[in-house]
Amino acid sequence: MFSVLFPGDINSAKIDNSFGGSVSVGKPFTRYFTGEVFANFAGEPNIDNSVFETVGIFQYGVTGMISPIPKRLPVYVLASYGLSQFDFDRVGGRGDEPSETGSFWDIGAGAKLALSDLGVPDPWGVSLRAEYRYRQADVDVELGSSSTADDFDIDGHMLQVGVQIPILPPSR
Repeated sequence: MFSVLFPGDINSAKIDNSFGGSVSVGKPFTRYFTGEVFANFAGEPNIDNSVFETVGIFQYGVTGMISPIPKRLPVYVLASYGLSQFDFDRVGGRGDEPSETGSFWDIGAGAKLALSDLGVPDPWGVSLRAEYRYRQADVDVELGSSSTADDFDIDGHMLQVGVQIPILPPSR
């Protein structure tokens, strides 16, 4: 999936919007519940009003998706939890901050539309998928010249669009 991250302001610092992508592998356990594991690269947005110039964001975790009416309405709600890796670059090339790890959670909603519903012949069950997620990520990182760690929360909105391809064709 392709993603766009719209982060909020953090401790008076402003993080720019960024583009990234994610890959996930999932299993439908019932018609109503699907579980996924995923990896997401949220890009390397610039940071203004901070001792950092950019941050590379890589996240991986698990997602649970519930489809309340799977046959009539192709929408779902989701919740995720996982770990993040942040690679901060200091302003002016004064050295890179060591990679910091943290945790994140998100909630959201999505929809998927089978290609066959659009009139495209598709024996595999490929679907187009779009999601909205509100993601809240925490990391403790040294801000400024003091040696104390500060909580650098990267909260924001994420939009994702992509293709869902089954590993095996649907049973007939």
